[in-house]
Amino acid sequence: MYDFDPLFVDDIRQRRSERWPVEAHFHDILEAPLPNLHDGIYSLDVIEHIPRINEHLYLRNLRASLTDDGVLIIGSPSLESQSYASPPSKAGHVNCKSGEELRALLRKLFRQCLPVLDER
Repeated sequence: MYDFDPLFVDDIRQRRSERWPVEAHFHDILEAPLPNLHDGIYSLDVIEHIPRINEHLYLRNLRASLTDDGVLIIGSPSLESQSYASPPSKAGHVNCKSGEELRALLRKLFRQCLPVLDER
């Protein structure tokens, strides 16, 4: 697991157990690709916090962190869901997209983009 916030990394490290042997590392994906190539990466609830001006950098660095046949899974609240979000949530969500907007963005960097399963 990677996170750009040292507090989250420390929290995960403190909770680590034999039952949940998760490794946590500090890394800012906007600075560089991950230090190793991965067959799969999931990035959940991240892109909506990345300013639009940096979204291509974010995705390019994720792509550069994958093997040639690697899979990227991105999860994000939809643009449409923001009418139900609390004010603090809305304040942090600077880059919510509709399903079609997200697919269009991903198609620029990935050879295959499967449809969004739930656009609520």
